[in-house]
Amino acid sequence: MSAQVFTLPEDFLMEGDYIEPESIDGEIIRPGRVPRETLEEAALYLEAEGFRPRQGDVVFFSDLAHWGNHARFIFTAEGLEPLDYIYSEFGSPPPSLPIPDYTIHYWDAAIPGIEVVWLDLEPYIDQLMSHLTNTSTWFVTPTGRQIYIYFDKTSRHARDDLMTRFQGDITTMDYLPVRIRPREIHVAANDTNLFYPA
Repeated sequence: MSAQVFTLPEDFLMEGDYIEPESIDGEIIRPGRVPRETLEEAALYLEAEGFRPRQGDVVFFSDLAHWGNHARFIFTAEGLEPLDYIYSEFGSPPPSLPIPDYTIHYWDAAIPGIEVVWLDLEPYIDQLMSHLTNTSTWFVTPTGRQIYIYFDKTSRHARDDLMTRFQGDITTMDYLPVRIRPREIHVAANDTNLFYPA
């Protein structure tokens, strides 16, 4: 399963429906913006056209194709939102759409160049701690999916440090959710094994 992309036709947007990026000498200093009202209109348009987007699906504004991925917006529980650009210039789903709720490569086709997805392990911390070894841990999702996490290519010191973080008297959210790069993660064919690079 993967995210669907809904493309809005050219001329969907009119003047005033968006704010162009600001640039100095050809370098963008502030990306363009699409106001909340316009995003709500886009969601209503898709509904009227008979589409039923789900959380995690992506909307592409053809009128803004020159914006690159900034022309892509993603459905969340809050409605249609811009991609997250904090850790990637290509954009990523926000932390509110984490792995394992979605598969690692869920957005590969929907967000060209995607570099970052979010992993939220907090709901599984007790399971992770009870199954923790120097090289791996695992947990079972509410749907019964068993996911193994392997600490791959890490030094003994790094593995020990990671175990200390899981077992120490530290607030879990200091470390989770964590961001991971899908292209650097080796995933088993059944998408249940995550191998973390050093």
